Amino acid sequence: MVEFTITKDIEEKCLRAYVGKVKNKGDSYLTRQKFHLEGLFGMRATPLGSSLVLLENANVKELVIT
Repeated sequence: MVEFTITKDIEEKCLRAYVGKVKNKGDSYLTRQKFHLEGLFGMRATPLGSSLVLLENANVKELVIT
């Protein structure tokens, strides 16, 4: 078993992060550019390979997961 002890600020950052899978392989590298074109500057998209993206939200109201 692995246990982690984290601070409150790290916990809050984790609550604003999501991992998403893109439909087309390779699109994960374009996600940041697509967000900027849409005006979502509060989002940070980090590719995790060719089909996964880590999304971190600076503004909680800007991201709605459905």
